[in-house]
Amino acid sequence: YGLAANGDGTPTGDVTGSTQFDAAFGCTLQEFFPDADGDGFGNSAFSTAAGCTGQPPAGYAAQGGDCADGDATVHPGAKEVCNGKDDNCDGQTDENAPFVQMWPDDDGDGYYQKQTGTPLMGCGGVPGYAALGGDCAPKDPKIHPNAMEICNLIDDNCNGIIDEGVRPACGVGFCRRESSTCSVSDCAPGVPSTEKCNLLDEDCNGIVDDGDACGAGQTCVVGQCLPTSSEEPGTVGAGGTSAVGTGGGSAGAPPGATGGRAGSDESSSGEGGALGSRPNEPAKAASSGCGLGGNAGDPAEWSALILVCAALARATRPGSRRRAKRRPHQG
Repeated sequence: YGLAANGDGTPTGDVTGSTQFDAAFGCTLQEFFPDADGDGFGNSAFSTAAGCTGQPPAGYAAQGGDCADGDATVHPGAKEVCNGKDDNCDGQTDENAPFVQMWPDDDGDGYYQKQTGTPLMGCGGVPGYAALGGDCAPKDPKIHPNAMEICNLIDDNCNGIIDEGVRPACGVGFCRRESSTCSVSDCAPGVPSTEKCNLLDEDCNGIVDDGDACGAGQTCVVGQCLPTSSEEPGTVGAGGTSAVGTGGGSAGAPPGATGGRAGSDESSSGEGGALGSRPNEPAKAASSGCGLGGNAGDPAEWSALILVCAALARATRPGSRRRAKRRPHQG
């Protein structure tokens, strides 16, 4: 957390601010790029993920620069071929590509319908000839493969589907439907159903897995029904007093600990509640508490959280370091 100050020298007009950052423990941090087509190159235009060097998360790649992340044949360093694409993502199309047979293209849209007539060898730039086939309307230059689909009851891109993805839609969640025509007045949304815990919005209220999606005694967590816990997972802090250890008690702490709960089944040396307080001394969670969210059912995640909290405890324990004096706020 931080303070976004406006620099006017007064204590007004300033607001709190926050940001997120990635961190690596025990390894070198590396940025990874989303790789939808699995070609080993990610799209640099989308959000990245962080991880240890040489260990990309599933669906990510260590190298970016993919200009067509839906096509595994297109990526930096790929061989350029005569296909009307920028195969190697260098900003050029078909440069120095080997020649192929070109066939008559009557409408000049760069695509031929059939391999009829007299062919010639080349790669683009030859008037009346094309190296790519699949034209479903050889007399209309606006209709060909890779053309932009528009709502006009015509298959503009020659993929065998009419007006896909461009018809007006209505409804939300699982009830979202496309109109049968290009008019929104002909659109009928689906019928809502009982909400289930499956990452879908069956009751069509715009919220996924809300309400009683799992039934009594269970809570929907990322598409799975898990037993509802009476504990408050992921909270460490606001402890009371403890006879053993530093700070208020944590789950599993020795007898006499009455402070906050760590949400796990094991104690981290009694370092729960307000980190940095002394034995038998009321906790001071406001200045040294540790509040980290986490999955109480995941031992690995709790181990990591306990290590972080333990580090904070050492950093805030009396005598471990000199505390900075609080200065008056200046805008």
